Amino acid sequence: MNLIYKTLNFFPLQLRKFIVVGVFTVLIDFSIYQLILFYDLTSISYAKGISFITGTIFSYTVNKTWTFLHKSDYLRSSLKFIALYMTTLFLNININLLCLDALGNFEYAIYVSFIVATGSSALCNFLGMKIIVFKRRA
Repeated sequence: MNLIYKTLNFFPLQLRKFIVVGVFTVLIDFSIYQLILFYDLTSISYAKGISFITGTIFSYTVNKTWTFLHKSDYLRSSLKFIALYMTTLFLNININLLCLDALGNFEYAIYVSFIVATGSSALCNFLGMKIIVFKRRA
């Protein structure tokens, strides 16, 4: 138990909060993605885009107010956040497609691709939010 506590405390509080928000964001993203695919409402790319955007709205709200405790400059941070997420949306969709293509008929290709795409965009999102979007001013 002590090892778990030490391991968790190794990561800064912001990163731990980001991970918690990220887990919920991924659950929202994945649930919406699966629902759209299950009901065959649109293509895989559009489904991934719609689910990503839904998760993005949740992520912005919670990361802004809880993870990074950002209280000022709503317009500027919103625009930076949108630019960051537009970039990572492109990254997410294309990594998802590349993985699906590379994995071919692998039984769990859709799940592996989702995880790889989501992990890649999550890393970019954390760094972008910390360094650019919700950067603390000196």
